[in-house]
Amino acid sequence: MVRVLMASALVALTTAVAIAGTNPQVAALRQQIKALRAQEKTVTAALKQQYQSLVNNGHLSEAQIENLRIAFRRQKNELLGLATTDSQRNSIQQQYDVLKNALNNGTNIDATVIHQLRKQESVQRKLVHALYVAQIKQLEAQIRQISASTSGRGR
Repeated sequence: MVRVLMASALVALTTAVAIAGTNPQVAALRQQIKALRAQEKTVTAALKQQYQSLVNNGHLSEAQIENLRIAFRRQKNELLGLATTDSQRNSIQQQYDVLKNALNNGTNIDATVIHQLRKQESVQRKLVHALYVAQIKQLEAQIRQISASTSGRGR
């Protein structure tokens, strides 16, 4: 019984993939999803490295600090572009304001500030994940819609 269910599920999945795989729109959307997942990993790794640089702020040159400012500005603009609600935009703006203040403080980072930065890093990584997941879910919904309309035409 289990084998029959597994076989029928495999046939249904293979058929759905074959139908969806022949549609160029679906293929393009899947590529976008793949790119978003890779971009999320890159952004998350960059955030981790940048927060570590903030913690080590006393060991950074002025040029390195300026590079961090530029990178934070770029990331903020990217994340603001992904945000879909005003609360997400406000949260992103507040987080980057804290980062800007931490960079401006220079070597005045104590254990309390380091703890706050670590906490904020965690919050920001979760927000980045949520933004990318929302974008991916929208693309997956489009794939389902295209697949449903494609399979519905044959009937």
